[in-house]
Formats: sequence, structure tokens, C-alpha cells
Amino acid sequence: MQYCNAISSLQATLDVLTGLRTIREHIPVREAISGVVNDRREFVSCICISLYACEHAFRARQPLPQFLPSARHAHTTLISSVAESMRQSPRTLGLSHAYTAAEGEVLAHLVDTLESLLAISRSLFGTAEWLPEEPAPATSETVPHDHSRESPYVGQRRVAGLIWIAAGGGV
Repeated sequence: MQYCNAISSLQATLDVLTGLRTIREHIPVREAISGVVNDRREFVSCICISLYACEHAFRARQPLPQFLPSARHAHTTLISSVAESMRQSPRTLGLSHAYTAAEGEVLAHLVDTLESLLAISRSLFGTAEWLPEEPAPATSETVPHDHSRESPYVGQRRVAGLIWIAAGGGV
């Protein structure tokens, strides 16, 4: 049953992307795209990383990473930047405002379907925890960790995890 839900979620994602393509034909480029290109890139990156993580989980039957970038946060940032860019525009945009608002709603629906797919993937394959969810000890002093006793493989996994976080995968 979960696989049927995953297929339905992917079909909804495809439908949303198709509708987004139609809306994008009528959006003012200067105000809604060029002025907020960095926020759009961040949003698309969050979507792509989440889809890649789901694809890897389904192919390898491996758990999803514990932390994935928030597409909802990137969407909120993008929509506020687009709204600010539209307010600052000296041109009267008219119908373009409606298409821009429609794009915001479609992108919100895309985020909802993506979060649904992530939830389905987590229920099927679980979550690979990097950090345990148990609270830290209540002592005031910390004991430094001696990395010299670890195998080189553990150190390589730590470096790979830090590279993943630095690349935006752990935000």
C-alpha cells in the first residue's frame, strides 16, 4: 500500500511540475525570476536533494538521511523575495501579479507533495541517524574525544558527513 501512495505522490509531483511549466510562460522575468535567482536556486536545490535522497532510498533500499534541507523554508524565503521584488517594480504588472501568485501556490503544493513523498519513504525505509535523539549528558564539563583510536573508515565517514553538510545536505 505504501508503494501505491509513493506512486500517487510522484504522479502529483509530475502534475504540479506540468502546471508550473504552463504558469511560468506568463511570469514577468525581471521581477519574479532575475531579481530572485539565488532564492530560486536554493529552492530548486532543496527539491533536487530531497528527490535524490528518495530515489536513493528506493533504489538501494537504504534509509533516508536524518537531515535534509527544508524545501518549505526555501519556499517561504523565495515567496517573500518575489513579493518584495514585485513591490519594488516601477512597472504596472497587472495580470502578471496573478500568475506570480499562482506560481507561489503551485510551488507550495509541490512542497506538500515532496514532504508527503519523504514521509512515505521514511515509513518504508526508516531514517539513518547521524546524531542520536537522546539528550546530552547533564555534566558541565566535556571530555575530548580521542580520534586516534578510531579506524580510518570511521574518520572517512565523518569527513564524508561534513562534506555533505557543507554542500547544503545537512541544513
